[in-house]
Amino acid sequence: MDLAISGVEKEAVMNFKNARVPNTGSAGTLVKLALIGGAGVYAAFNSLYNVDGGHRAIVFNRIHGIKDKVK
Repeated sequence: MDLAISGVEKEAVMNFKNARVPNTGSAGTLVKLALIGGAGVYAAFNSLYNVDGGHRAIVFNRIHGIKDKVK
């Protein structure tokens, strides 16, 4: 069985210069904006933590580790 691709077929398969991408218009832009905005809101809400009054919290940073000061 010969699985080699001929020169013409290989040229047609590997030519991505004329690839057509469907135009989504303003609906696609709105969906992209909603996804990016939703990801930003999700990240903002998950980065905050509330400590009740009278309790202490250890401040942890993924870059520097546990801080020396306790707030």
